[in-house]
Formats: sequence, structure tokens, C-alpha cells
Amino acid sequence: MPTHFVPHNRASYYYRVTIPRSLLPYFRRGQIWRSLRTNNRDQATLRSAKWTAHLQELFILLKRKGAHMTSSDIDTLVERWLSSEVEFLEDNLADFRVTDEWLEGAELVWDSQHESLH
Repeated sequence: MPTHFVPHNRASYYYRVTIPRSLLPYFRRGQIWRSLRTNNRDQATLRSAKWTAHLQELFILLKRKGAHMTSSDIDTLVERWLSSEVEFLEDNLADFRVTDEWLEGAELVWDSQHESLH
């Protein structure tokens, strides 16, 4: 079940979802964590709901068709998912003022996402 929370060493909310056991072969980890880039609880709830809907669509597609998809099809699906993730981040960037602290946080997220892709 997806949750949003503030880790003890961070200032903003994070989204966490556990990958269904049947879909673990398509992911390299058992959970996905993403910064929601807000310290406002209501905004975090809204962004968390958007992520939940987005991931649920991906999970349903993989459950229905994943076993019959080629690796190229799966790569295309993941690429589309990552593109929508970038759009999500760009939409949320409009809500923030860029500060040195924000840039440091963005670098941490970028490094984490880069690591996740590998």
C-alpha cells in the first residue's frame, strides 16, 4: 500500500510504494521511493494520489501483458513512464522557488533516479 511520509533526516514528504511480488521481475527493487518535493501535508497527499494512480496503471499493464511483451516493448513502456515522471517533476517545479537548498535536494534525487535506472 502506498504511503507518504517525512523521513527523519529530510524536510519534505516522500512517496513509497511496495512493488507487487508478481511484478518484481520487472523492477530491480521491492519498493519505489520518490520525493514529493513539498513539506505541505495537503500537497503531499495530492501528489501521492497522482503517483498512486500512475503506478497502478503501470502495474495493471504489466500484470496483463508483461509476460507477453518483448524486452523492447518493456523498455518502451519504461521510457514512457520515465517521460511522464519528468513531466510530473517539471509541473511541480513551477511551485517552487529555486534555492541552494533546493538545488542540493534536486541533485540527491537526480543521483537516486540515475542509480535506479542502472
